[in-house]
Amino acid sequence: MPGGEQRLTARVTVPGTGERGVVSRGLVRVGPFMHWPQVLDEVCVDTDGVLARSGLSRPVFADPENVIPLATVGRLFDEGMRATGQESLGLAIGARSRLSSLGAVGLMMQASPTVGHALQVLARHYPAHDGGAIIAMDVDDRVAALTYKIVVPGVSALDQIYMMVLAMGTNYMRTMLGPAWRAREVLLPFARPADVAPLRKAFDAPLRFDADAAGLVFPATELAAPLATTDTFLYTMMLERLQQIEALAAAGLPDRVRHLLAWLIYIEGWNAGMLATRLGISLRTLNRRLADAGTTLKALREEAYRDAACQLLASTNKPTGEIAAILQYSDQSAFTRAFRRWQGVAPTQWRTLRRAASRPVAA
Repeated sequence: MPGGEQRLTARVTVPGTGERGVVSRGLVRVGPFMHWPQVLDEVCVDTDGVLARSGLSRPVFADPENVIPLATVGRLFDEGMRATGQESLGLAIGARSRLSSLGAVGLMMQASPTVGHALQVLARHYPAHDGGAIIAMDVDDRVAALTYKIVVPGVSALDQIYMMVLAMGTNYMRTMLGPAWRAREVLLPFARPADVAPLRKAFDAPLRFDADAAGLVFPATELAAPLATTDTFLYTMMLERLQQIEALAAAGLPDRVRHLLAWLIYIEGWNAGMLATRLGISLRTLNRRLADAGTTLKALREEAYRDAACQLLASTNKPTGEIAAILQYSDQSAFTRAFRRWQGVAPTQWRTLRRAASRPVAA
């Protein structure tokens, strides 16, 4: 099919998915976790039953370019933990992932000149792989932090997904910097589990629980390390491929605003002008185009704060006062009033009800 995307006639159809290899909001490529069936087979569970209860089947994992909802990944972890009894299943899945699992993004990283450039590629083009999360790079004079945050609501088993992603990131860093590489600190955006031994074994680094995002912290000097796999021709090919994918997956303005707000609301002093600048349009044009799309910046901002508050309450043990501060509310009572408006109950009550509902039922 010259001039277009070649399609597989036997593509697996999964409810809620889009074009093969093309990721939009809430969808993710199966490439990095296509070893799911193998991992479940190895622990002698009813793999096909686990997959079926999650709305999936083995053929979905046979093609890394298939895409599924990130919410389905959460359900798969729920079912997998229920069947295996393993509380760190995400580590086992993430340990199998390699840079090549990221498809064009991973190949472009491998072809980059330095580690820092490769990580910039990852942060810039990651939405072509995962439409439910954001990757960011923060660097100062001494340390760098590569962070990952889920930005769509309705995803369960967040701790497992974050474990999986951090294990993947550790593998990628070891591919580029050698098998002895260790993070200076691993950021875990969930409460400390009863058994931390699997996490200590996987990362061999200091662990910080109840973090705001999943992340790997390491010396900034490592960004300048050259890559032996640099390849200008391959880099250019993969860049062209990613530009094609990103053009096909171009989201409407409301979804683009949602994606940016999910990160901006954590930045002290952020404002609507910063959002418009990142979108490359004036604030007046932004408001007009959102109105044409049937929404407002105020509504999308409220949605972003609600989703962030619910995720922090569900995944961490942070006190509500600390969550209010993270989300830059003037005080805890202001946060509580807003949360009651969104969910109908106080934050502490919502957390209690949520955790009671998600508690595994004894067989």
